[in-house]
Amino acid sequence: MDLGAIRRITSRLWGPVCAVTAAHEGDAGGQIAVGVLSASILPEHPRVLIQIWKANRTHDLIAASHAFAVHPLAADHADLVRQLGFRSGHDREGKLNEIAWTPGITGSPILAATPGFVECRVVGILDATDMTVFLGDVVAGEWHDGETPMVQAYEMIGAMSPEWQEEYRRHDLAQREAAAHLLNSATNGSPA
Repeated sequence: MDLGAIRRITSRLWGPVCAVTAAHEGDAGGQIAVGVLSASILPEHPRVLIQIWKANRTHDLIAASHAFAVHPLAADHADLVRQLGFRSGHDREGKLNEIAWTPGITGSPILAATPGFVECRVVGILDATDMTVFLGDVVAGEWHDGETPMVQAYEMIGAMSPEWQEEYRRHDLAQREAAAHLLNSATNGSPA
């Protein structure tokens, strides 16, 4: 198997950079999603599929509340990516303390400074070992920022300062190592 060729293809399959938020019993959190995509061909029945890294606190909030909100991001949201994406809420409580937000109809935080959002109730779950895939029915949403372009991961990383890029690379490497450990443990049948 040519892993280099496969990587060239899979690296181009990433969707836009999105923040995902959730809340449960007064506890709120957010992270940058592994992946987000539309999951319905019917405009009158919108659904969203998100991939969420299991080690993050937001994962636990989504699993407990069965709800989440997705916020697409633009290139000028690098500071938000750093705040939500470089550390888990397990390591740093209050990730949303310095971010303006209001609770949505599911209780999920709706971030004020993003181009828009969709809010969802979970209707399906797939355990993917290192992450969980949540399928959500969209129950609310708004777009209020004109033609603001959403960005891909490589564009967001390019918009960061060199120091933030290095911090991102260290965080990304640690997550990849942890994911490899989980996948290897699952393949070998041993507990992670």
